[in-house]
Amino acid sequence: MVLDSPLIPVFLGIIAVTALLHAVFLAGATFAIWKGLSYLGAVSSRAETEITKLGQKLDKLTAQVETLSRQAHETMARTEPMVDSAASRAWRTGHSVRRMVETPQTTLQKGTAILNGVLRAVETYRQFRGPAAR
Repeated sequence: MVLDSPLIPVFLGIIAVTALLHAVFLAGATFAIWKGLSYLGAVSSRAETEITKLGQKLDKLTAQVETLSRQAHETMARTEPMVDSAASRAWRTGHSVRRMVETPQTTLQKGTAILNGVLRAVETYRQFRGPAAR
């Protein structure tokens, strides 16, 4: 019969070897996963420590920025009236200088107009007096 065949122990040996190889492969994969998880745990711990340190540094920097912002605001509040006063004085000075520059020109124009009027009056007087006076 078929059970008396000499190939049965050979096939059973092949099945046993493949089962053994399968078991070795699964054991190796399990060991690799276990090592990988322990490495990830260590990396996770280091990352958590670093993130905690960075969070503390960020808190310090935020506090410093807050302090500097408050100081800048106080300085601006203190200097704003001085800057406003200086700006208004500069504007008034510029306006006064502009008026001073324009005033002599207006006076000169008025003086020239008066002189032209006087010269025209003299010329008219001479015309009416006639040639004998010349």
